[in-house]
Amino acid sequence: MNIRVKILFNLCISVIVITTLSIVSTFSFAYSSKLFVYIVNPISDQKILPDMEEIYLQFEKNNKDSLIKVKACRGEFEPASFILRADDELNDVSITASDLSTQNGSLIDKSKIDFKLVKCWYQAGRQVWEINKKMLVPELLLKDDTLVVVDKNKKKNFVRVNNLNKSEYVDISSPHLEFTAAFKIYDSKILLPFNLQAQTNKQVWITFHVPEEADSGVYNGKIFIKNKNKLQKEIDIELTVLPFDLEQPSISYGIYYRGMLKNYPMQNIGSDDKSISQYLIEIQNMKDHGILYPTLRQGYGELLGTALSLRRRVGLPTDKIFSLGISTQDVEGDDKLISYSSDVKKWKSLMTLYGYEDLYVYGKDEAKGDALRKQRLAWEVTHKAGAKVFASCHEGAVNLVGDLLDVAILAEEFKPMEVAKWQKMNKKVYIYSNPQVGIEDPELYRRNYGFMLIINGYDGVMNYAYQHSMGHIWNDFDDNRWRDHVFAYPTSDGVIDTLQWEGFREAVDDVRYLTTLEELSDFKNSELKSIYEDIAKEKNLELIRDKIIELIISIKNKSN
Repeated sequence: MNIRVKILFNLCISVIVITTLSIVSTFSFAYSSKLFVYIVNPISDQKILPDMEEIYLQFEKNNKDSLIKVKACRGEFEPASFILRADDELNDVSITASDLSTQNGSLIDKSKIDFKLVKCWYQAGRQVWEINKKMLVPELLLKDDTLVVVDKNKKKNFVRVNNLNKSEYVDISSPHLEFTAAFKIYDSKILLPFNLQAQTNKQVWITFHVPEEADSGVYNGKIFIKNKNKLQKEIDIELTVLPFDLEQPSISYGIYYRGMLKNYPMQNIGSDDKSISQYLIEIQNMKDHGILYPTLRQGYGELLGTALSLRRRVGLPTDKIFSLGISTQDVEGDDKLISYSSDVKKWKSLMTLYGYEDLYVYGKDEAKGDALRKQRLAWEVTHKAGAKVFASCHEGAVNLVGDLLDVAILAEEFKPMEVAKWQKMNKKVYIYSNPQVGIEDPELYRRNYGFMLIINGYDGVMNYAYQHSMGHIWNDFDDNRWRDHVFAYPTSDGVIDTLQWEGFREAVDDVRYLTTLEELSDFKNSELKSIYEDIAKEKNLELIRDKIIELIISIKNKSN
């Protein structure tokens, strides 16, 4: 073979090898960049962590479709969720949705579909009194995934703050955090593009908000997942708007709210001091999650009227209001009783002026024995002045003040026999601390503050607390007794919801569905007993709700 032929031969071999390698490389890249989507139950006790391979394998085996199916009533917020996982790193991932439409042409605008990312970060324990652990848990629902950065090697959390117009990350895993008033925290108002690390789980949260005026029917649409504006995946949506409207829950849902308006412009990040805009946002956030009776902590003064007006603007009910701004805590002795009686009358007069009916004054918190007996005179004065009393109390308090305490708030595990004693005296019984706010377990809140309250006979909820900063509210490690109690983390211009807060909203909706069923004239007690039996056996909560929906539709169809 002459030299020219050899050169040509070698060139051909080289081209073949290079081409082959290129094809293999291209195939390998396409394969390694493949994006997987797994539909998951949003309200679950199963924690989806980034590196949990066993979850990935489970969903790979059991989850073969890419259809999100949701049922909801007009006005309802309903969650859905899916996991993204890629074989190779993907940057600049974006998620959008189309409008939803029925075959008859009815539309739900895509603005009613809200996307957030579930952020896993380190917390000091599971129970609110656990302070010495470092547990990676899914909790925050963020629009900007980079707002919180987690260092898994050091087990640390960092939050991005705006400090005098400069952006920086501060360590929120240290007991020595100095979080100054100059630090501002802002999440994005829209879901920002994010990065997806190779071989990791990224949970996406969806909230559908069905418009009040939506037509009943089956709406279809799509979710688009793109990588650098190139379409990677489509997920089909099937939203069924149910042919009935939900009643308000038969249970009264309240919560201890520490927020107070301050008479100066500020954007504090904590549980107590609030600007008018923050107060308004948080009251709206509570209402959107089913809380219609957050406590009023504002003291008597010029801002009390402002707080009452803001509550009315949001649309909270005016039939009753639970005040922490006036209390019988230290009302003992004739002089204090006379002064206190005058204060109650002033409060009542102001409540009437703003259109509120029953005023509930807070008694001594968790009092028992002699401390509880000493409250009797103040509670009698409260009633004579035209107000009522609510207070947290211990088991057995009914024997000491059952004739005077209008709303008893009982703690921890269900106490149906104790509830019956209070109700026999025509008093209302609420529950708290079952569990307390702050445990990152959405299903636990859904179960214990929903159906289970019905079958145990409770009249309402007053859990503690929407927010309570033990140190700084964004730092779970800076108090030597308690973890922060948080349903929604405050920012400088809003709040960041959590998984447990979404679980609580589903609890309220469960009760609304059951209330709607109970109020139908054709409803049978035997069917109610069957549902109660399902709840008592702790069966799947979604299946129980589906059963209730089927019964409501069946009864309505028969009546038509």
